[in-house]
Amino acid sequence: MIKIRDIRKSFGSLEVLRGIDLDVGAGEVISIIGPSGTGKSTFLRCVNYLEEPEEGTIVFDDGKVFDFSQLGGELVYELRSHSSMVFQNFSLFANLTAGENIALHLRKVKKWRGDEVEERVAGLLRTMGLEDKRDNYPRQLSGGQQQRIAIARAMAIEPEIMLFDEPTSSLDPELVKYVLGVIRKLAEGNQTMLIVTHEMKFAQEVSDRVVFMEGGRILEEGDPKDIFERPRHDRIKEFLDLVRES
Repeated sequence: MIKIRDIRKSFGSLEVLRGIDLDVGAGEVISIIGPSGTGKSTFLRCVNYLEEPEEGTIVFDDGKVFDFSQLGGELVYELRSHSSMVFQNFSLFANLTAGENIALHLRKVKKWRGDEVEERVAGLLRTMGLEDKRDNYPRQLSGGQQQRIAIARAMAIEPEIMLFDEPTSSLDPELVKYVLGVIRKLAEGNQTMLIVTHEMKFAQEVSDRVVFMEGGRILEEGDPKDIFERPRHDRIKEFLDLVRES
């Protein structure tokens, strides 16, 4: 169980996260949905400390507690060894090949060297069906291929939890299914995941639990069937009706 407590984040006078509490079970897949501008992506970035929350704690399965009010230095790298993030715009290094992008994560976070790195990279490329793209630069890859490399990079360190921020929003429609297929396989392999997504059908099918956020808070969370078919809050019903109509 990963316990996330009282995450708060402001940008100047704008309070974006107003105390987020969330428990994430081992192997659980949680999709986070809700309107734009409600703090979903900021929440994920805070969990990985890509944004610095003013308050909050995360407790991982090994008992390690990270207090954001006093986090810094080596503790940031230790936190990031527990979690990996996949971005909507891929965020690959343009001057590194696909294989080098994956290897860099292993060397920087895990401090691996030599054959150990090469074997792990080769295995991840096979998993993604991209063995022949090892020496290609991001500009030589399609959007779907770049996102699969980004997922492989995140998987490389075997994180306790993977964080996906709208992983298909930058892809052409025909490429979306390939990336969603990779995430489905991760779910089947009991990888713990938090997924911010606008793909409602995917969220309903792949999630163990769905969280609805609005105004920097969690308005409701529960079984996908309950959230999508019989939400307690009228606001969620209104949101889902608008999504279905679009």
